[in-house]
Amino acid sequence: MLRRLAATEYKVDIWNHTELGVVAAKRMEHLTGKTGLPEFLSQILRKTEFWEYIPANERKKRLQRDLLPIRDPGNKGFYVRLAGYSSIGAAGRKDLDHLLKLSQHYCGLLARAAAMRLVRISNEDALRRLSLMTDDCIDEGTSDSLAESIRYAEMELYGLVKYW
Repeated sequence: MLRRLAATEYKVDIWNHTELGVVAAKRMEHLTGKTGLPEFLSQILRKTEFWEYIPANERKKRLQRDLLPIRDPGNKGFYVRLAGYSSIGAAGRKDLDHLLKLSQHYCGLLARAAAMRLVRISNEDALRRLSLMTDDCIDEGTSDSLAESIRYAEMELYGLVKYW
């Protein structure tokens, strides 16, 4: 699905990225079991543009290796969310660092889902790991996203909310 979205030369208008993302996460969780992130997702996650918002008019100024492989920049939000949720579902015990990093993503819903998955994999240790990141996140300007992630991780841990 990501390959087809990337190749599309027009904007794909899907209003509920989150719902489709959760479906992708469930599917990846089922397909990968405990094997962790597949290489095609790892390649996407190595792109600067996955982690950093780059406006469409500035993409031409960036190195190709830093950009997501999308033809229409209007699909970037959908592509980032779909890849992000897929990576959350695919993540296993060896991918805890990925989930920690994703818990600070500029897309808040992705960040929260990553923190909640982290709890499912490592239980209470997830909260300890997330809280250890606080000082660095304040310095990097990602503390708002992390604070929300910690809140949702606590709710997941104590059974107050279930994402999927």
